[in-house]
Amino acid sequence: MIRPGPQPTSRTGPSTGSANSPGTVRSAGLPAGCRAWSAATVSYAVRVAVGKSGSGTGATVAVGQDGGVLEVTLVTLRQVVLDTPDVRGTAEFYRRLLGFAYRPGDETGEHDWLVLRAPDGVRALAFQQVPDLPRPTWPEGPRPQMLHLDLTVATTAALDAAHRRVLELGGRLLADRSGDPTEPLRVYADPAGHPFCVFVAETGPPVDTIGAVRAAHGRLHATLDGLTDEVARRPSRLPGWTVGHVLTHLARNADSVTRRLAAAVEGRVVDQYPGGSAGRAAEIEAGAARPAAELVADLRAADDAVDELFGAVPAPVWGRPVRARGQEVPAVRLAYSRWREVEVHHVDLGLAYAPADWPAGLVERMLPELLAGLPGRAGAAGLAAWLLDRSPAPDLRGWDD
Repeated sequence: MIRPGPQPTSRTGPSTGSANSPGTVRSAGLPAGCRAWSAATVSYAVRVAVGKSGSGTGATVAVGQDGGVLEVTLVTLRQVVLDTPDVRGTAEFYRRLLGFAYRPGDETGEHDWLVLRAPDGVRALAFQQVPDLPRPTWPEGPRPQMLHLDLTVATTAALDAAHRRVLELGGRLLADRSGDPTEPLRVYADPAGHPFCVFVAETGPPVDTIGAVRAAHGRLHATLDGLTDEVARRPSRLPGWTVGHVLTHLARNADSVTRRLAAAVEGRVVDQYPGGSAGRAAEIEAGAARPAAELVADLRAADDAVDELFGAVPAPVWGRPVRARGQEVPAVRLAYSRWREVEVHHVDLGLAYAPADWPAGLVERMLPELLAGLPGRAGAAGLAAWLLDRSPAPDLRGWDD
């Protein structure tokens, strides 16, 4: 089924049914743009029960009608809407600050309602035109803030970079607590006057992911038990690489994890691989032809070093920067990166471990980011045509193209 397209841009039109008409349930003071709820003229008895199911918490509403009970799931948050007298200007401020993109059709033109989407395609912020907006006078004065956004960065260096960016885009500093040793943050107002905070996210050890890495190492080592020289020389699933190439790469990748995390403990940032991509390729080529026993012993030692360091790093270190693909990211990303690396290359070995064996948690985390990157590896129109069963699957460009 093809879902309907976007709703009309205007959100302030008349609602269906008056506040006093039968069959309409309406809240007093309902903000412009929110719809009235319609129902049959029956007697309702409503109760709310909050309970836990699995790993999530959900709430249900039971509605009694003529002796029957219907349970429905409570609403979920779709997006945050900000009123503004300058809908395009405010949307542009957040688009450029957060790296979001307009909903298709909102990129240009005059609109009284604009939507920004996060890189994963989920709606995140919307902006509604209003004739005037009295600015909050926070932290003092007669008009307190009614709502504010909390934005995070990974490091104190990123906090300072975000400060420069906010001011460059027209934001205004309201409060500066960047020197707070427990929770560094700054408070700003956007060009329309809405307050928002940017603070360094509290980061601790990614306990679940560390456990997943350890388990992935164990599965990989079990696959390699009894590996022979003949099998180590076989072609892997990766073009031009043998099983020995893949094992050497996994070992050197593990070394890169321990090297960068150990440097973060000392407050330093180092490259992932000595000599960059050329050095990485040379190390893999030099080690690929080693005997199977040496390949496996090397990998086991490198994996054990990762597991040991992951369990010993002080909590604050996980928020410090490390370098990956030429960019600085929080050290906490190393755990997921290693998990994904081991699981994907375990399949690449071609030794009876398949994508169907990947843990569900990894797939749930990995798939959205892979899907978000698809338009960059193939034409968007070709992807859409394939998903609609109107053309063959498009050729995907390589990761480094």
